[in-house]
Amino acid sequence: MPELFVHACRLVRIPEQEEPAERFVAELREQLGPRLTRRMSLLGLSLTAALRDHSFADDPTLVYTTTFTEAQALEKYIDSFPHASPLLFQMSIHPGGIEQAMIARQQAVTEFFPLAGDRGIITQSLRTAFLSTRSRTIWTGGEECGDWLVEANCASDQTFAWALALSDQSEGAEARIGWEIEAGGGNPLTMDTCQFFAALEARKSFAWNEPEVGQFHWTWL
Repeated sequence: MPELFVHACRLVRIPEQEEPAERFVAELREQLGPRLTRRMSLLGLSLTAALRDHSFADDPTLVYTTTFTEAQALEKYIDSFPHASPLLFQMSIHPGGIEQAMIARQQAVTEFFPLAGDRGIITQSLRTAFLSTRSRTIWTGGEECGDWLVEANCASDQTFAWALALSDQSEGAEARIGWEIEAGGGNPLTMDTCQFFAALEARKSFAWNEPEVGQFHWTWL
């Protein structure tokens, strides 16, 4: 059974309540630098914070996972009609969260796989990490909460980000991920970005399967 090991796991969740969220964001901006974060989206800010302690010295593969990506800038731009705001338009097409984070780090990578989707996106992302030929993979992802786009199922109702360092080396690992390639039959157990992040937060072992892909086992060590 192919295995990968998690050597670093950093999670960032912005509180849902307005006042705690504002304090949390202000603290993040202060820690990362107001000049650096002035034009960042909430997702870009969260990803920058999640990646803060991760090293890219060995040029790892970078895998980015999201379902909806940014929502707030787009909502504000659409809300400005019929007198569309040029400034809000520029904000709505600003580089996505992971690009913002990497630009802030002034960090280039050789292999970058940005993946967006709904059903099966966690499986697709993890399979990409398993198939990478590089010695390490940085797997990051997240969502940004929206307002009225949530009702249309076009945005997340939460803002969060994760950043994981994966390799095939077991020494010093925090978790083990096993892939049973022949065990993908039966009823599929879904794993979307919100469920995946919640499982990481709970720090409990879990498993899911995808037809024709196999079953994945996440075990904390």
